[in-house]
Amino acid sequence: MRAVSRSKSARRRQRLAGFQDSRCFLCGKPLGPEDGGPDAPSTHHFIPLAKGGPRNALVNQVVAHRHCNQQAGDRMPTKREWGRYLRIMWARGFSADGSNS
Repeated sequence: MRAVSRSKSARRRQRLAGFQDSRCFLCGKPLGPEDGGPDAPSTHHFIPLAKGGPRNALVNQVVAHRHCNQQAGDRMPTKREWGRYLRIMWARGFSADGSNS
């Protein structure tokens, strides 16, 4: 499988962040610039890969600060995060069955 280029990844994160009002999914604070710093946006897998979450499925991707994402590690989402996730998926146009309308 071919790796996604950094600029393509940054564009994807920017597009996904738009559905989150450019805020970190985990802490809710504004995302920083794409500079590799602790507040830089990173792709957070809602269901951790270590717990069987799909790697490249957009339905499993949200955007978080790099440091928040690292802190979350491979823990499963909280009830509060599930509510936030469902609102974001609704805004993206995904239906309850995971399909894109």
